[in-house]
Amino acid sequence: MLTRAHGRPHARPHARPHARALHRGVAVALAAALTVVLAPPLAPAARAGGLGPNVKQMTRDLRDAGRQTHGDGAKIALLSDGVADVLAKGAHVQHEKDFIRTAHPKRQGGTMLASLMFGAKMEIPDAGELTLPGLIKDAELIPVRVQPDLGPKGPDASVSNDRMDGALADGLRYAVDHGARVIVVTESWLYEGGRAATEIAYAQSKDVLVVAPVGIHSPDSPDTFTMTPGVLGVGDVDKDGDRYGKFTTASSALMVSAYGDELPTVGHDGEGWLFWGDGPALALVASAAVMVRAAYPKLTAPQVTEAITSSARHPKGHYTTDLGFGYLNASGALTKAANLAKRPPLPEKAGQTIADGAHFGGRTPGRVRAVPVTLTWFGGFGALTGAGVLLIGAAVWLIARRRPVPVAGAATVAAPEETPPPPAADEA
Repeated sequence: MLTRAHGRPHARPHARPHARALHRGVAVALAAALTVVLAPPLAPAARAGGLGPNVKQMTRDLRDAGRQTHGDGAKIALLSDGVADVLAKGAHVQHEKDFIRTAHPKRQGGTMLASLMFGAKMEIPDAGELTLPGLIKDAELIPVRVQPDLGPKGPDASVSNDRMDGALADGLRYAVDHGARVIVVTESWLYEGGRAATEIAYAQSKDVLVVAPVGIHSPDSPDTFTMTPGVLGVGDVDKDGDRYGKFTTASSALMVSAYGDELPTVGHDGEGWLFWGDGPALALVASAAVMVRAAYPKLTAPQVTEAITSSARHPKGHYTTDLGFGYLNASGALTKAANLAKRPPLPEKAGQTIADGAHFGGRTPGRVRAVPVTLTWFGGFGALTGAGVLLIGAAVWLIARRRPVPVAGAATVAAPEETPPPPAADEA
């Protein structure tokens, strides 16, 4: 894929395709190995013994998943710099929709990514045309061009950030409205304007799973697709299974990791290329998501994410910002999806718990009728209320005015008289 280098948000920094053409001898050897198919894209590296144990396990999981489904009937949209006409014969591909409309597009990044998922024709000198097998060759691709070509000289300066935001937004809406069940966005940045973020919410409202790369940016930056709730954020690992720091920032947006180091693929020119960075990892994770949606179409997008993240293999046994929930386990995701499919579905609307004819007691009560109220009725009610208030007031007044009444036959006690003082001595 074409990744972004370090830079300020919304200022599309310099980038280049992370791929190189294969020499003739290498291309022949890779094509021959791929026809045997260990796990289509990873077979040559795995056979060469250059992969670490965690990545080798990932190839086995992909192989086992491929024995169950190749994405039969599921639709996946690829929002990229475009897809050239090099995919394998029989691939189900809709007509490309171009929202960026720059002149003379090469469609390099999107073509290499699509080749990994759907297979492609590879022209090899003196060997003729060979086919690279794909992981989801029976799915249907909706190619949507929303990015200009990015080459050694950087992005097309004539394409403004606002135009990029509009193209991404229109591409998301188009993909949803044309039946995509999974949308792969090769861009990691959200641009000024906010339209693309709004269309992500629209996709989620239609139960569409959006998959995007974590990319290189400030940790937990809000200006990326993967920091949007519900987006499945993908990180890259190298041959040893370590986070590929050139392409993936350690971030809480990272949910699952996949191999992204030098996979053989087919470029826009129909020749063999080695592809590394966000693109290969996106192709593997998106393929697993399509497999789950194809095998268990009734699962919701959050359940597909749950199947992928809960089945991922993590050497530490818990989430980390380096690997997310762990290494992609495509076969395990299908097993987890099967268990999720057995759960009783959540009702979209609460069911009726009491039947219309049910009631407490014997017979059904009659209808309640509204009776018109006149001013005369209100006046009579007011008069009665006033009379009651007057009666209560009178009773209170009488109680307050009451005096105690002497009881008949009761003795009267006279007050004692004062005793005169004794006479003085000279009066005696």
